[in-house]
Amino acid sequence: MATGKGNLGKNLALLVLGAGWLATWGAAACDSGDGSQDVQVGAAPRMDHRPVLEEVDQIPEGYVATPNGVLMHGDCLHQIPDGAVVHADWSVTLNGAKIAQYGACTHKKYRYRHKSSTLSLPGPDSTGYVFFSFEESFETMFTQMNTGLWIVPPNPVGNHGQVLYFFPALESDTAILQTVLQWGQICWAGGRCAGTPNAWTYANWWVTTSDPPAGPPAFVSISKPASAGDNFYATFNLGPVFWYLQVNDSDKGTSTLSSIETDSNPFHIASGGALEAYGVTTCSDFPSGTSGWTYFSKPVLYQGPNYWTRDIVLNNWSSINWTTSGYLDLGEPVCNFAGSNVDAVGNTTIDY
Repeated sequence: MATGKGNLGKNLALLVLGAGWLATWGAAACDSGDGSQDVQVGAAPRMDHRPVLEEVDQIPEGYVATPNGVLMHGDCLHQIPDGAVVHADWSVTLNGAKIAQYGACTHKKYRYRHKSSTLSLPGPDSTGYVFFSFEESFETMFTQMNTGLWIVPPNPVGNHGQVLYFFPALESDTAILQTVLQWGQICWAGGRCAGTPNAWTYANWWVTTSDPPAGPPAFVSISKPASAGDNFYATFNLGPVFWYLQVNDSDKGTSTLSSIETDSNPFHIASGGALEAYGVTTCSDFPSGTSGWTYFSKPVLYQGPNYWTRDIVLNNWSSINWTTSGYLDLGEPVCNFAGSNVDAVGNTTIDY
């Protein structure tokens, strides 16, 4: 790795120095305005909330693998510029002016189940997930997440067209909000693409999991470049109407902001750090070649019954590690998967 685990304290200082931008999200988001106390969430996570979608072991023609393991038809995935607002009727505005109007997704959605001949791993949710750390809200919903610092990993040694997604996220029963660091590129209808071949980029995603006959489309912001060693942090913040997603590359001084008016389903699952992998064929297709890791420092989470009443969430983190869920039965390379974990306070380390 270009940045060793022992250097994380120095890098975390960058988060403190750069955290002033978070104040722009509103003072009400930083404390509980009614004087309520910190709340410990319950211990039993509920990870069976995702809708049941038909599983396939290859990506159908015209489809792309989005973060959260949902295969979407290209007609249902739309790009939005930095600063754009997605409204409940799936119209998009920028600086107050309407720039697009989209309809319902009429194409079937699928879950991806990896073939045993690939390195990417199977799991109980049948997605491209390799590792996922999570916390659940038992006070109706999460209303804000300030992520900890995460550092862009070294470039993979091997390049076989693989797509890697690293991200923190919030999930409801029907959608996921994500600030995603991506290696590689996906392209779909109309010559649109997210990411860059053999390079790191980042973007905001809103992916829905409800199936047609008339399901919501998905949205991704236009990708921005990142480099190995860059320091990232993000905020998910619920306002009176919209969710605001912003991710910052503090080394480049760049960021991307998206505003999403989602449906009424509360976002009750938070992920501090996740990895999805598609098209991986050898261990060298992961960052650092044959042995690497990515670290997400603990997020700060708030929950409540609405956007103006917020309690800070005490840590009760869990994880799902697909590297120990049937992987060894496939006879594939072991790589460095055994070390993936989330600690008691919510720091996530993903080894590969």
